[in-house]
Order: sequence, then C-alpha cells, then structure tokens
Amino acid sequence: MVSGPTCPYSLFTRTLFHINHESIHARPSLGGLIVLDPAFAADFVFLDLDPLNPPLKNYLTPLVPVDAINSSMTCGEAAEDDFARRLLLLGAKWYDSDARLSVLSEMEYRAMGLSESQGKADDEVRVDRAWRLSDQPPPTMREKRLIRVGWPSQGDGVWIAEYDTSWGGVDDEHNAEPPIAPNGEIPEWAQLSLCRTMDERCRLLKEVFGAKFYPSLREYEGHGFFNAWEWDSIQQGNGERDKLLTFEQVGEQWGHRYYLKDWEL
Repeated sequence: MVSGPTCPYSLFTRTLFHINHESIHARPSLGGLIVLDPAFAADFVFLDLDPLNPPLKNYLTPLVPVDAINSSMTCGEAAEDDFARRLLLLGAKWYDSDARLSVLSEMEYRAMGLSESQGKADDEVRVDRAWRLSDQPPPTMREKRLIRVGWPSQGDGVWIAEYDTSWGGVDDEHNAEPPIAPNGEIPEWAQLSLCRTMDERCRLLKEVFGAKFYPSLREYEGHGFFNAWEWDSIQQGNGERDKLLTFEQVGEQWGHRYYLKDWEL
C-alpha cells in the first residue's frame, strides 16, 4: 500500500486530521473536491468554525447537526456550496476528483522522500491499488502552487503569498521561494501555524513571505482558484485535467455502500 489519501476518506468529510496538521474539505455541487491543506486555527475562525472542536462531517451528511456558530445555516447542497466558496477564499485547491488528489499526493510524497513506495519506478506504483503512477499526467501549475492568504479584519483587500514548488517540476523559477531575510534566514512556512489571528498572519505574510496586497480578488491574476466558481470551464464541469466528478459519481465509483456505513455518519 502506498502512503497518501485513500479515495475517498468519506463523501462527507469536513475536517481531516493528518499526522501533524489538519485539512478542510468541501464538495461543491459543480463537482470535484475543494481542499485547504494545511489548515490552521485562523482558517477555522475565518470559516466560523471552532478550531478546538472542528466539524468532522460536511453539510451533505444526512442528519448532520448544525453547530451553534453556524446556526443560521441549513444543511444540504446550498449550504455546502456556500462553504466551498468561502474555502476558496483561503487559497484552497479545486481537485477534479478524490482520485486526482490521491495521485498528486503520492507524487509529492515521493518527491519529498516520504512515500512508502520510495525506490520503486513510477510504473510499479499503483495509487490506491487502481492507478499506475506512470500513466498519470504531471501536476498543473495550479495543482502544485503554494499559496497562503491573509484577510485583514479592518478594511478591504487581501494579502497573498504565492510561489511555485519543485515537487512537480519548477515551471516558474523566478518565483520559486520567498525572499531570504536580511539576516540570511530562510522563511519557514510552518511559522504561519503560530498566527493566532488573521491580522497576525497578514503581518507575517507581508513582512516575511513577500506577499502581495490586492484591493480586490478581481485584480488577482495568479494561479490560485480564488475566482474559480465563475470560470466557464468549471461551470461546464471541466477541471484541471479531467471532468469534475460529482458527489454521486464519486459514490458510484468507490462503492457507495462502503462509504455510507452507519458508523461513518
């Protein structure tokens, strides 16, 4: 078995706990899977979620209780879409399917030397025992982009730090890493996990990670998915590499009954 996500963990996952971080998931009605990984305390607060008691299930889960903070929100597709759009504001990525997320995760883990399949050729590795890694297309710029976001509590605008990554091949060598500090220290992205508020994150993104300020996301022209909901390609059901799989298609592809076991609800 290879390391990385199993497709899918659950059709109803909201918060997923990894070994040393968390991720937040949403299933938009347009198809695909939107994931913020990693997600820090400030992200949960921005989404009106309790970071000390985050919800494990999304709004598509049958009979999911609505937490006190989101008491005005109803369950169902409309609520999930609303949440998905807010998740995009934090720099979340929109994957074509759970399968694509698993493939990309395995590619990244292998590049970092963290995969259980380390040492094997790509054509010998099957992700989730289904996809031969060598048959999969490499990540697009959007799929491998490193993006961190800060929303000031006062005023308009947003701070965005955006850089290319090397695990899928460097396509933007002039924007591959944040600037080195005057004292010669290299910024560590893990510092963002220490920010208690969005304002602290904004300051860190600006002073340490060379973030750019945008008065409005309408002015953003990078490789993030911030405005993806309005893209013609997304509205037509097309993702980065393939069609966006809907909630129902994912269930059919991965054995609907298995992922709807009573103990998962």
